[in-house]
Amino acid sequence: MTTTQQYLEKRNRLATDYEAGNLQFRLAKSGMSTLLRYGGNARRDKFGLMVDDFNHVLSEDPRASTFDVEGLATIETVVEATMRHGLLPRVSPELKHITVGGAIVGIGIESSCFLHGFFHNSVLQAEALLPTGQVVS
Repeated sequence: MTTTQQYLEKRNRLATDYEAGNLQFRLAKSGMSTLLRYGGNARRDKFGLMVDDFNHVLSEDPRASTFDVEGLATIETVVEATMRHGLLPRVSPELKHITVGGAIVGIGIESSCFLHGFFHNSVLQAEALLPTGQVVS
């Protein structure tokens, strides 16, 4: 588990890297993707801010049923963390390799719950890096 301090250091690095002139802004990550890409991944290493290391559960508060996770943590990682405490996410997308960030921005559309809505409806707070380099909650 990565600590919140380690997360803040990574987040500040990302903002600094962006402000340093990576004007062709796109997030670059390795690993599995549910996106269909035709023509290979030739551009993958050419431009982008590397965000691979934003994939951890930062803190667990089973009493409050809250978990602080990074955007590239997979649903599988989150479910494993919650199950250690006898809990489950309110809504879990059906593909275990979908990331928390992907489920938020993609609405986790393939999974919903009559009582709790979509995946993003159970998110209490999220941070985003804006094109200005500013991090907002």
